[in-house]
Amino acid sequence: MSFYRARLQRTASVQAVAAAVTVTVKATPAKGYTTTSFYVEVQWTPGYPGPFSCSVEFGDGQSTGGQVPTSPFTCSHTYASPGTYAIKATVRDLSSGGVGSGSGSVQVASAFQVTFSANPTSGPAPLTTTFTVTIGGGYPPYSYSLDFGDGTAKATGTGSATVVHTYASVGSYTATLVAEDALSTTVMGQAIGSGLLPLLPRLREAFPSVFAQVDDFRAFRAQIVDGPKARGRGAAVAEKGGWPWNGRDMSVEA
Repeated sequence: MSFYRARLQRTASVQAVAAAVTVTVKATPAKGYTTTSFYVEVQWTPGYPGPFSCSVEFGDGQSTGGQVPTSPFTCSHTYASPGTYAIKATVRDLSSGGVGSGSGSVQVASAFQVTFSANPTSGPAPLTTTFTVTIGGGYPPYSYSLDFGDGTAKATGTGSATVVHTYASVGSYTATLVAEDALSTTVMGQAIGSGLLPLLPRLREAFPSVFAQVDDFRAFRAQIVDGPKARGRGAAVAEKGGWPWNGRDMSVEA
């Protein structure tokens, strides 16, 4: 009788699976304007062995990317139009083949715009000036505070406005506007001069009889001509009511 020994051999195949890459996306700031440069930081784990490729889509049809040895990948972007945009990043481990993606978002508004003007900005005291405040864009609600610079109470409001103010005393002032939306602050200034000029019209209005005599004197001076009694360079003699007058020293001559 014969005996046989049998040997059973088993084999197994092992396949290495690339580790998944976990990706996070952070945009700073989360809210901004069409004038804002948004900073985007993409981080991932595991951060080895690498190298890694990273691509970023900004949600407005624009994208960027590159190869880096390890986490993070950073970039910046400015949006041309208002809106809410989803930012998507995809990271691939070029060594193991692992891949992952993550996303974030930003809110974009049109630029916060403020205009500030005053009219008039100079004149005699008391000076009444009209200030015009125009606010738009950005993130409502709006607010403003207008300091006239002369120690009087500030004017405040919640949007575009026309403010009338009177500067009672002579001096130079700076009117300062502080305007805000829900996200930022804008400060603007206007120089205001309240003085005595033009003074002559105000004096003429206050003392009409005095200026009537001045006007009469001016008319008299206009009649001055060189005459036979003139003496010396620049002397002038005129007649008013039959009286000779020496134009140099206001004296009359016999």
